[in-house]
Amino acid sequence: MIIDNKFIVSLFPDNFMELNEEEKEKLDEKAKKMLEENDWVEVYKEFDYYLRNNCNTEDSVINFIYLFVRYVGLDFDIPYPFDSYDLVGFIYSKVDLEKRWGDCGDLFDDFANEALKVDLMKNPYYQFWRDPKILEISRKYGKK
Repeated sequence: MIIDNKFIVSLFPDNFMELNEEEKEKLDEKAKKMLEENDWVEVYKEFDYYLRNNCNTEDSVINFIYLFVRYVGLDFDIPYPFDSYDLVGFIYSKVDLEKRWGDCGDLFDDFANEALKVDLMKNPYYQFWRDPKILEISRKYGKK
């Protein structure tokens, strides 16, 4: 299976929540097949490219994270040479979590904790939006 930007775009429709169950299942199967047949580094590279080049609104970033978790789950590694802090900082820079927490806060929190490999047993009070490294990176991407 060839994965390119066109294929990845097809996995992240803006209207996903409006699709019927059959359409959602087709996308789930398409993603599952892609993950089974391709190297995770290559898949992740395309996901990262899609996020940074196609997700230009808060809603599209939220949709990306929702579908990433739907397709991949919450047991993943950010492969080398990608940086999990850069990923979380980038996402945080694109969504105003103070205003959108009800829409996506728990999802983002779970996603960030997994991406950063936070051990909540050792650090139960960790909050990525207060992490100085995440804040610095998010400012680099334009967060005020």
